[in-house]
Amino acid sequence: MISYQRAIEQLAHDLGVDPHEFARYASETQVGGRDTNHGWAAMAMHDVECRLLYATVRALKPDAVIEIGTAEGCTATHILTALTNNQYGELFSYDIDINAGHRIPKILRDRWHFECADALDVPWIDLYSDYNRVLVFEDGPHTYPWTRDMHEAIRFFIKPDVMITHDYYTHLTYPDFAVQQSCEEIYGDEVKGLHIEGAFTGLGYWISTL
Repeated sequence: MISYQRAIEQLAHDLGVDPHEFARYASETQVGGRDTNHGWAAMAMHDVECRLLYATVRALKPDAVIEIGTAEGCTATHILTALTNNQYGELFSYDIDINAGHRIPKILRDRWHFECADALDVPWIDLYSDYNRVLVFEDGPHTYPWTRDMHEAIRFFIKPDVMITHDYYTHLTYPDFAVQQSCEEIYGDEVKGLHIEGAFTGLGYWISTL
């Protein structure tokens, strides 16, 4: 595991952004996570992971963020807060639960678009090709082969600038989780992980070189 500060430095370096600015962005969000007193469910990300996702959205300033797996809306709230502070960008969320995102504050929903669907059934080819900068956040079922097939669609059909995925290291605690295996099969040695102290789940990420 690495410290939160080291995770900020690593991700900022790989994104090509100033680490001090990235750290400042990460300190902005007060939405919390599974391990804070904000009432988020256990399936939500840890607070330090949420802060890194938030900072990535702030720094990257994407036209579109695609979220695969929304649940009650913890990460969506972080993303939408970042987009609102950027005064730019939209969030497109996909989840099989029609009630997904029910905890997203109404004040943030102007930038939110939700589709109740299995993300593997979405016709991704050229769906977001009109957007100049795209970030994908994947937090789906984590099973194999679903996760592998989803990341194959992400890399070759959605073609984002940056992909971030949750539960990259959860297989060390729960062996049925196949996020790291799936990502390594699709992205090879281009995928990296962030196993942060106090957050056993971890993040994986891939940055397009195209």
